Amino acid sequence: MKIERARLRDADELIKLEAKCFKMRYDRDFIYFWKPLILDAYVYKAVEDGKIVAGILAFATRSPRAVYVDSVFTSTAFRHRGAATKLLERVERDSGCQKIILDTMNQFREAVKLYEKLGFKKVKVLRDYYEDGTDRLLMVKEIGR
Repeated sequence: MKIERARLRDADELIKLEAKCFKMRYDRDFIYFWKPLILDAYVYKAVEDGKIVAGILAFATRSPRAVYVDSVFTSTAFRHRGAATKLLERVERDSGCQKIILDTMNQFREAVKLYEKLGFKKVKVLRDYYEDGTDRLLMVKEIGR
């Protein structure tokens, strides 16, 4: 599995994969959100046999040397094979950040377990955050440089 910087031509495939992973409605118009981010943010893809199997979208924040991970997603068939770990490590390495911030739904236990294994700490739970009443879990990883 190779981790590569995403290119503009990858936008539609990344949008479709993210929508499938999070059971969201696919909307081709999301391309207008993704394309500028591919150019200016930390957007990477995991590729196996020429196919995108996972992706990450992260960007710098107003806080100095901090990066916010907006989305990490992996095709069901490629979960538990290290793609998310490699993608997060690539963002950490390339950004030179001192802190990575992310959030997830509290009930995504596998994701929470992975993030904790990678050094993320739970910092806050926002109860009933989403429209369906689920909680939002904020997590942070401090990076000693």
